[in-house]
Amino acid sequence: DARATRPGNPAAVGVVAPRPPAAPDHQPRARPGRSLTAGRTPLHAPPNVARPPNVGGTVPHLPGPFTRMRFAGRIYFYCLGAFYRTHRDGYERVPAPAGAVVRALPSGAEELEHGGRTIWYRDGVFYEAGRRPGEYVVIPAPLGAVVSRLPEDAVEVRIGGLLHYESGGVYYVPVRRHGELGYVVTRP
Repeated sequence: DARATRPGNPAAVGVVAPRPPAAPDHQPRARPGRSLTAGRTPLHAPPNVARPPNVGGTVPHLPGPFTRMRFAGRIYFYCLGAFYRTHRDGYERVPAPAGAVVRALPSGAEELEHGGRTIWYRDGVFYEAGRRPGEYVVIPAPLGAVVSRLPEDAVEVRIGGLLHYESGGVYYVPVRRHGELGYVVTRP
């Protein structure tokens, strides 16, 4: 919707319309049924939005609407729940910087109770409520937190004969909790 990006439109604050997607090198897969909303703010993205590449992967254009932010003296782009930095080939997906503040949780973020507080998780990134309403702070993966889904780029590893999954330096071990399969954040 072209009106969503017009200056002065309150719905456009913090949302920048993406360039049309190009054919990225990482061969993205579409996510059927994925909601294009983060929190309550609609993200005006084309219907064929590709999934973000794995950490370290590059794309010529950001795969959807994004927010530009400065954190720890560096410029980041927050797009569809993933963080990017500029790269000679376009944009490189980077690990979520702990302490960065975002205005909306990514679509499908899972709410967890851990250590007596509410946190949220999506694709390897953990968040807690910020100081202001509607703000969320990226936090390091909390040991002992149990999530229902592994990050998309998790790889299977065996440590001491036990099955683990690793993604971005965070290790997960499969567990059964209340009859459901989950993954607990652990040390290797």
